[in-house]
Amino acid sequence: MGFAFILLITLAIATSLIHAQGTDATAAAEIAAAATSQEPEIFEYMMMYGYNPPRQNDAYCKGFHIDYPANPGLTFEANSHQYIKWSIDEDIYYGDHPPEVVYRARIMSSGQLNYHIIGGDIPLRNEGNTGSVMFPLQVDDVDGLCHYRLMVKHVGIEQNCVYESASFMVVHKPQDRFNGSTVPFFEQNPVYTYSTQSMEALYNATKMT
Repeated sequence: MGFAFILLITLAIATSLIHAQGTDATAAAEIAAAATSQEPEIFEYMMMYGYNPPRQNDAYCKGFHIDYPANPGLTFEANSHQYIKWSIDEDIYYGDHPPEVVYRARIMSSGQLNYHIIGGDIPLRNEGNTGSVMFPLQVDDVDGLCHYRLMVKHVGIEQNCVYESASFMVVHKPQDRFNGSTVPFFEQNPVYTYSTQSMEALYNATKMT
């Protein structure tokens, strides 16, 4: 009787150990599977409204100029068609690390929040030593100051050069100036005026001769 009881206890302990080992193995496998199936990490600066702090350029970041918009005081309507125009000094193409491409163009708030990525891998030049890109001004936030940020990739350099345009005001149509609670947004002390020039006139005004 005593031997049978001891045998039963031994079998019960062995069964418990086997079950525990199986549970641990299953849990470990589930954890490993979850870890390998996670989405790639998305950093804040890559996100809409992500913070992009000002950056000090390195010594090789020179010879690139944003020609339009270059002066403050302009006002654009949200979702209207706009453009950025830039020029490049010819002599920088003969240096050790000449510019290669506009790696990324963004619309930024005055607080350096990323509103919208205009595009990437934009050719540096499309007419002489100048380049440009046209796009819809997609800003869905309240009226306020914005600017453009261009990141220029140089040959043989991992760190891109960063250039920012002059600030401009982005305003919305009256029917768009409502948030989820139907409370209208109001402009305080507006000092900006709409440009009366056409897009073609503005573009030609910045064309280098």
